[in-house]
Amino acid sequence: MRSFFSLLLAAAAVKSSLADPTNPVAATATDDRTSNDTAIELAGPAAEDRCTWLATNFASQSSQPINNTFTVYYPEGSNPSLELLVAQYPNGTMPTKFLTDLQKTLSDVGPDIDISADDGYGKAGGRSGKHGPLGSLPAFCRFGGSLPTSALTAVFFEVWLPLASDPSIPLAPLNTTDYPTNSTPIALGPGGQILKGPPYLLQMQVDGTLPPVNGPAPPADSTPAVNATATSNPPPTPAPPVRRLDKVHKKTKKHHHHHHHHRAAAVTGDAVFGTKPDFDGWNGRLLYIGNGAQRGFVPLTDLKQAMSRHRFAVAGSNAGHFSTSSGTSWALGPQAADAAHDWAIRAVHVARQASLEVVDLFYGPTAGARVKGENNPSKFSQDRLRSYYAGCSVGGMQGFGSVQNNPEDFDGVLVGAPALYFNRMNHGQIHNQNRHRKKSVGSAFFNITLLTTSVREIVLEQCDALDGLKDGVINQAYTCNPDFAPLLCGSTSKWGQDANACFNDTQLANLKELFQPTLYNGTFIYDRYLPGLDISPFTLTGAAAKAIGWITNAVLQNQTIPKFDGYLNQTLEIFQKGQDLNLGGSNLENADISAFLDGGKRKLIHYHGLGDLVVSPAASIRYHDEVLAAVQGKISTPVSDSYRLFTIPGMSHCRNGPGPFLFGAPTQNDIGNTPLKWDTEHDIILSLVAWTEGKSNSSYHVGASYHSQARYIPGNPALDSNTSTVANDTAALPTIYWSRDYGLRHTRKLCPWPQVAHYNGHGSTEGPDAHRSFECRDP
Repeated sequence: MRSFFSLLLAAAAVKSSLADPTNPVAATATDDRTSNDTAIELAGPAAEDRCTWLATNFASQSSQPINNTFTVYYPEGSNPSLELLVAQYPNGTMPTKFLTDLQKTLSDVGPDIDISADDGYGKAGGRSGKHGPLGSLPAFCRFGGSLPTSALTAVFFEVWLPLASDPSIPLAPLNTTDYPTNSTPIALGPGGQILKGPPYLLQMQVDGTLPPVNGPAPPADSTPAVNATATSNPPPTPAPPVRRLDKVHKKTKKHHHHHHHHRAAAVTGDAVFGTKPDFDGWNGRLLYIGNGAQRGFVPLTDLKQAMSRHRFAVAGSNAGHFSTSSGTSWALGPQAADAAHDWAIRAVHVARQASLEVVDLFYGPTAGARVKGENNPSKFSQDRLRSYYAGCSVGGMQGFGSVQNNPEDFDGVLVGAPALYFNRMNHGQIHNQNRHRKKSVGSAFFNITLLTTSVREIVLEQCDALDGLKDGVINQAYTCNPDFAPLLCGSTSKWGQDANACFNDTQLANLKELFQPTLYNGTFIYDRYLPGLDISPFTLTGAAAKAIGWITNAVLQNQTIPKFDGYLNQTLEIFQKGQDLNLGGSNLENADISAFLDGGKRKLIHYHGLGDLVVSPAASIRYHDEVLAAVQGKISTPVSDSYRLFTIPGMSHCRNGPGPFLFGAPTQNDIGNTPLKWDTEHDIILSLVAWTEGKSNSSYHVGASYHSQARYIPGNPALDSNTSTVANDTAALPTIYWSRDYGLRHTRKLCPWPQVAHYNGHGSTEGPDAHRSFECRDP
């Protein structure tokens, strides 16, 4: 095992070319072509030559300025770790002051993906699927560069270009020095033993210092209800929580537009892309993948997954800055407005244009799925390449940034849990984090494990069966308003009689605030969170670093306020300053997306987990309803012909949870996070492409729920200094991993809002066809 910083200094075991005339490989490949007449499809010397040629010629031919271009050609069988991918960046790509945060940033980007666990799904697998401990990728050309967006800002982006296998070429030899690394994903065995993982965990297991599967006992100061009748018993063992992490041209009543679409048979991935089952090369399209949180880094794991499964040419960027997910210093100073504009809107726009030009120069100007007669941002082809977008959280927000501001950029857009109303959302997150911060709530503080026991129990008791079936997952979270009175200590309920499960008066009032909208002096600020949020206890750590950092740096520009407490001293005045400033256009509250929707040729799929405790699912519902009102009379087609919102029961933020959360969305990339089938019913990215290109019209989707393994996972000591302190009672919560390797529980229909999946009362509720026992209908 090599250290990360030794990898930074090591020469790559692949062929890399930089935009440097002294590079002997690059110097032999220069010429004055403006486009390539020969289509590149197959891995091998011609593709490698074309890849090398891009590094030294693209900058002079691009329609926008670009610096620090580089290419790396990876033969089939390669699977560079996140650390090695970064080690191959040209000198000067990342600012020196950022390097101390680099490993923490990679932990935010990762963990890495285990391609071998996807073997047999889509195009993942083949002869390279089990090659190496984490499987391997198809041959591909990796291109990167920096696009200046102002005198002080630039967007660093990458585009990866997959190639078909040539069986006559041996697979790349395994790089045994590149595994395991700090980004290696964790795989658990049947007894909770760690089969794969980062070196520190493997070493702890060897040394016998790894904590037991169920974790340590809760800390002594993680007390049950304060002022309740005391007992000497510890809090009950929690159930495993989740961690990781209409026709508008006619007047209609709110929430009563219906989706009456003919349900076509599911279409396979090969039929969607127009490829043969035995063809494993480029699918002829570009997929741009967004970022998460305030992180400034290319989403390397998501690029790997989408290229491996679907064979898109994949692209992503650092959103205009380099930083960790919680970093906000880039939004402070003279570059703030430009940096925020890049992050929310412009980075996607400029990187998408550059990526299309890279694709045209690599594969050829007529290769791929093209749209004739439309404005093409690439100067190298008369016909525009089909391009798609996918992102969750801030990646979802960035997708809406594109839809709202550059509606012609993408044919189809997939957005999950979008961080819309960004200034409002930050205040809402601080409101929630205050609920579990002792300095904020004093004696109203309660043990977080109660969320996973008594709170979960009472919510399920009142909300679970509203869809006709008690299955531990809440479908109708938006319309359920549970009564928490039975949790009061001293009540006659089973919880009220249990000092380890009940809440005193102040604690109960504090708990109820979790389910209330954020208000300042009676003024609405941000939407409520919904019943079922108990599946996301790790979110409630009492740490709101990202939100407070954004308000302090981006909104207040580090203005000195005497004795300012970012948790307790937020005011209506500070909130309004953020609204008025709207730094770089990052608030993203515009619901008039008629330019994107009109005519119905572009498609937008929007999804949100109902158990999300980071971004409120109610905010997504509100935005959808605001769109209905804002575009009324402005478009010629029904909204549902172009835009649909799907609420995902039992899913936390972007992924994870006891519900049917596995449907192929971005960031769903833990080991075994594979949809049940590679078709338009089960894979939402395939559904988006098929809907956009007129090959299928999925009025619902199908999510899979797999069995899970859970264990306590201690943090990485090397990163502790970069990690904000969490509330001490979260240390006793296990991490859960859902995987198809553990077996299928069931499938469920994912319905377009306002419909929910309702059990028909007699069909099977378990297994691969369980979704057929549910119908999408209004609650």
